[in-house]
Amino acid sequence: MRVALGLEYDGRFFEGWQTQPSGRTVQDHLQEAIFKFTGEKVNAVCAGRTDAKVHASGQVVHIDTECERNDFSWVRGLNSYLEPTVAVRWAQYVPESFHARFSAVSRTYQYWISNEPVRSPLLAGRTGWVFRPLDEKKMQEGADYLLGEHDFFQFQ
Repeated sequence: MRVALGLEYDGRFFEGWQTQPSGRTVQDHLQEAIFKFTGEKVNAVCAGRTDAKVHASGQVVHIDTECERNDFSWVRGLNSYLEPTVAVRWAQYVPESFHARFSAVSRTYQYWISNEPVRSPLLAGRTGWVFRPLDEKKMQEGADYLLGEHDFFQFQ
């Protein structure tokens, strides 16, 4: 059976999504929680990997499992084994043809900037901080170059 999971995490404490020898990634922690919950070693496949220290909200993951639980039990059960900085927000069974990466129809990335004279401790680790006034017109001119469809093949 294939189960899709919606994840949210504070990336400040992780070395990104994809498993690493250190074991300090979101994938490593999720797979360990799944093992504790189901007794199965599975490979969690995600829609898009995040880099070290990057947060995610609404990241979609799928796993293949023999374990049958209701959707609510997947959420509560996995969260009981995850650190407070990671949460499964929802779970649902999906067809075998569903693939977290290849079935995705869009991705959204947000970069937040706090532009204030004094830094906010509540936004630390969640936003960039610039104390000098920003030139929004120049920023928009630069951002306009990013609009449209682009081939990022060389960045793979």
